[in-house]
Amino acid sequence: MTKLRDVVAVRGGGTPRRSTAEFYGGSIPWVTPKDMKRAIVSDSSVRLTQAGVDNSPAKLIASGSVLVVVRSGVLKHTLPVALTTAPVTVNQDMKALTPSAEVHPAFLARLVKSLQPRVLTWVRATTADNFPIESLLELDVEIPPSTSSAVSPRSWTGPMPSAQSVAKPSPTSTVSPSRSFTKCSASPTLSGRRSP
Repeated sequence: MTKLRDVVAVRGGGTPRRSTAEFYGGSIPWVTPKDMKRAIVSDSSVRLTQAGVDNSPAKLIASGSVLVVVRSGVLKHTLPVALTTAPVTVNQDMKALTPSAEVHPAFLARLVKSLQPRVLTWVRATTADNFPIESLLELDVEIPPSTSSAVSPRSWTGPMPSAQSVAKPSPTSTVSPSRSFTKCSASPTLSGRRSP
């Protein structure tokens, strides 16, 4: 078992100054929660220019990263997760998890999405519904051998799990996504231990 934080690099994002027109209308995708309605993301409704990227926290995130919404009203009932197939930027309501070489991006995407029932229990309402990314990163996960070759990126387009398809874990349980949801040679599992 290893902590999720040990097999991913985490990046956040931001919003370029809205009053500066030259920061917008370019070719660089700027993904916000509104764009997270698909399992695979390579574009967005709003795009940035290079000047927008250079002058804001919205830095380029590598293709093959897993995007997660961490602040949005949608977290009342759904954890949006998407796999990138092109370099993108994100706003401040998102986090990007870029997997290390031994973890296939599609495997990571399925693992994170399978955690939806647990993550939704962490959601707190302040100025907006949100959850602490640290709680996710502190989970102990099991990465089966050779996940880097076990899953095709396109297999991430398979069916999403419902709240009923992944049992809500007890503090000492181990969770595995259902076989219909995870098409890799070994299902991702994680410890029931929760971060403080």
